[in-house]
Amino acid sequence: KSLVGRTMRVESFTSDDRRPDAVFTADWGVRRNIAKVTFDAPSFGWLRGGRNMFVVSVDTIMGVVRNVDVGWSKVEFEVELTETSPICPRPSLASALAGSTASGFTSANGSVLDMSHIYVYRYAVDEYNPPSSLDYGPILEKEIGNRTYLHEGDFLSDVDFDIDWSNFQDEVVDNAAVVRGGFPVTSVTYRVYFQPVNIDQEANNTSNAAPYVAFTREFDAGRTQPKPEPVSPGEDSTISYGARPTFSWYMTGDHPDTYTAFAIQIKSGNTVIWNSGVQPAPARDMYGNYQWTAPIYPGDQTPLGKLFANTNNYTWAVTMYNAKFQGDNWSDDRTFRVNVYGEGEPNNAGYHAIDAEVKYFGPGAVNGNAAQTNGTVRVEAYASPDFAGEPAGRAFITDVSSLTNASGTANARIIGLPAGTYYVRAFIDSDGDFRRSAWESWGYSRIPAEAGIEVAFDPMPVTVGDGIATPTAAVFIEDADTDQDSLPDVWEYDNAGADKADFLLRQGPPSHASDGYIAINPNLQATF
Repeated sequence: KSLVGRTMRVESFTSDDRRPDAVFTADWGVRRNIAKVTFDAPSFGWLRGGRNMFVVSVDTIMGVVRNVDVGWSKVEFEVELTETSPICPRPSLASALAGSTASGFTSANGSVLDMSHIYVYRYAVDEYNPPSSLDYGPILEKEIGNRTYLHEGDFLSDVDFDIDWSNFQDEVVDNAAVVRGGFPVTSVTYRVYFQPVNIDQEANNTSNAAPYVAFTREFDAGRTQPKPEPVSPGEDSTISYGARPTFSWYMTGDHPDTYTAFAIQIKSGNTVIWNSGVQPAPARDMYGNYQWTAPIYPGDQTPLGKLFANTNNYTWAVTMYNAKFQGDNWSDDRTFRVNVYGEGEPNNAGYHAIDAEVKYFGPGAVNGNAAQTNGTVRVEAYASPDFAGEPAGRAFITDVSSLTNASGTANARIIGLPAGTYYVRAFIDSDGDFRRSAWESWGYSRIPAEAGIEVAFDPMPVTVGDGIATPTAAVFIEDADTDQDSLPDVWEYDNAGADKADFLLRQGPPSHASDGYIAINPNLQATF
């Protein structure tokens, strides 16, 4: 479809998806296939920090991407624009209504409808309406403001990767009437109403039915889940050189485009060392292959307590899911080798390293054992000074005694970085979730303070590239006190026992005296 002369519209949403927080626009021009578009400022509103959902559209072509981490510097994301979505075909809610008024739309029988609140019900399975005992819903009840269409973002969440994801297995696939009737569940029809209804009555009401919009979700036939086909790495692309391996695959089956989620696992021999968990299906390339760059780094620890070692051979496999097929059906294994060369070695494929000198003198518990994720000191390089999104490279401290010794030598090396500028931080991953929480102790490489220059708290840019000696970034980790009780948060966490719930609420100042703030912390040998 020609989009020449059309306008690209990018909308960002945080907690309230009835209206965008910010809108960006740009001329689409003559771009086709793959396009990189940069926006400097919104035409409306403000882009908010934190996790955002972005809805990108050009005319009727659209794409939705969730959980984009927005910082204060810049944000990058990839989205695939399509004319429809397997999750829902983006139906126009006004399509079943006739005319409009100032307060809403008018139905065929003349009643004015408030379209800001919708109710989505299951209506039919395999065009049979309705099978006995089917739980119709509503599967979604939602405020959408003045928007007159649905898109796939309306049905997605952190735990829902398709329309009707959470209850589809129990209430449709394994429903007694569906199983007894031998329905293959190749399609499910949904109806969108603007008021609560009784579907049994609506199915038999042909003369005075409530206005609705219907759409159908299709699936592969039968109950056998197709297997994906891995593309790379493997076979002709066996070596992964960079800090994060990129995996590529395509889906098989009667409806290969209807799979909305995936998982990848990496094995060393017969042992799984890393599993992505269920993730939203990524954008596809111009050949129709899914591509995903994994947040796993050579020389780093994995959440399973394994080491993703450099210069080792591994196998990987992928499985895909939708609401109907939520079990694992792994592809055949493909072998690949992690081969990130050290600085100065031949055939390093244009990748480089950053050394880090990390120090920490606080009370927090740390460990350097790859088999234990709690308390690991993680060292990360980011392409943006706000440390948003996934790090470009990551390592961890194996010699925890180096955190407090007097030597000025590096104790971590981040490898596999393309030429460019990076910003380095380190944090104690006390809870072992591979994400820095606000209460966890951390620090970053800073620009040195100079007289008359107010940059002491700016992150230090570190540049790597051909002909540049391996740089060293100095990082001092400091403890956080988010509850402002004069106790390091990490100390409160470590001393909370096995149950860490509400650990910040358990200790703190015994009183507030008139002559100042009083807190006693005998374990840290300090009085405030």
